[in-house]
Amino acid sequence: MRLKHLMTLLIISGLFSGCVGTLPTADEQTTLKSKTANFFGTTPENITLKNFEAGVIATGFKAVYQGTLYNCYQHNIYRTVECKKPGF
Repeated sequence: MRLKHLMTLLIISGLFSGCVGTLPTADEQTTLKSKTANFFGTTPENITLKNFEAGVIATGFKAVYQGTLYNCYQHNIYRTVECKKPGF
């Protein structure tokens, strides 16, 4: 029974790890920047993206908007972007 739980935990953590997916291409990063700007209600020129972590379910990244760092992710199926300040 413990082995089953351990295997389940390893599979779930693998779905969210950075080594599972591929990093976004330059074109995908441009699209991601545009979607992130839409999330904040601004233009892409006001957003800086960095630290991409690709996974199977989501692509995580950091966004800087108006001098504030945000933890963001894009769901890889629905392609929606969500951002939150660290700690929230």
